[in-house]
Amino acid sequence: MSHQKNSTKTLNIEMDNISSTHLLAKQKSISKYDENLKKSNQKTNVLMFGPCLLEQGGMGAVQKHIVDNAPKEVNIRHITTWNGKSSTLILFTKALIAFVFQIFKNQVDIVHIHVSERGSVLRKSILAVLAFAFSKPVLMHTHGCEFHIFYDNLPTIAKQLLNKVWQNCDKIIVLSKSWEQIYTKKCNLAADKVFVKYNPVVVPRNVPSKNNSNKITFLLVGKISQRKGVFDLLKIVPEEWGSE
Repeated sequence: MSHQKNSTKTLNIEMDNISSTHLLAKQKSISKYDENLKKSNQKTNVLMFGPCLLEQGGMGAVQKHIVDNAPKEVNIRHITTWNGKSSTLILFTKALIAFVFQIFKNQVDIVHIHVSERGSVLRKSILAVLAFAFSKPVLMHTHGCEFHIFYDNLPTIAKQLLNKVWQNCDKIIVLSKSWEQIYTKKCNLAADKVFVKYNPVVVPRNVPSKNNSNKITFLLVGKISQRKGVFDLLKIVPEEWGSE
């Protein structure tokens, strides 16, 4: 009983700057972690899979933010599954080998997987199944902007298999309320398995004062496309603030 209280205390990490990884660790209903933590002062070892941390995109930025802001009670090891340069097959094979190596070194308490769509879903499903085989809790962090389109085009058997993987994950992170509804409905997930975690934004400590300016400047750092909402901005701004 005392061991259970100590390990639960270790996992009950409080941090103002919320990170997706230890949100999972705080779920009291998940008791698998207790057996992994032998001492109350032992760190929670998180093995994170996803694109390279230097990748110029949303997934890379979110992962880097989590890694950089992890509390001292959490030790995160990131394994790259895609970098846009090397062969995806070779890189993923290396990731699988590294995964097994870490498991046999007993250095994995939680598996945090970042997934998008298409090939990423297949690769990350393999990682999840491997984690299940070794009784490791899995946090699946979804990012795909067209997952629903990809899912709808899958054959029935593929949908059923994918649903099984998603349903066996301990938690599914989605980026908005609308995505929560999509994943819950399409993959037949329990409501308490899916939760919304908005992408974090690092706010600068010092923001220049604009009190003496009547101009509003928008800076877009990203792909100019319909999906990113660029053209919605061009339509809304004149409507809200006038044609000038």
